[in-house]
Amino acid sequence: VSTHHHDQSELDDSAVSGVLTLKSVQGENLKVQGKSFGAVRAVAGEVVFNTGMVGYPEALTDPSYRGQILVLTFPLVGNYGVPDDEAKDEHGIGRRIQL
Repeated sequence: VSTHHHDQSELDDSAVSGVLTLKSVQGENLKVQGKSFGAVRAVAGEVVFNTGMVGYPEALTDPSYRGQILVLTFPLVGNYGVPDDEAKDEHGIGRRIQL
């Protein structure tokens, strides 16, 4: 699946609101409305959905999602914050999300 942002003309690392079009290899389009972050550019990957009510910081930093386009579906994502800069996982690896 490839992606294309609508109504975005500059490259930045802030959250982008709007419609994201996901185009399948069969040529079908899926429009997703929400916010994305990172560089505004076309990407390709498998689309996967996380429907959990909690645990989004873990999902965003989970290495098993590497190379995939992760869509968080719960509408209240972001209400309880993320771990601080000093938080470590069970292996001593830093757990943080930098947006």
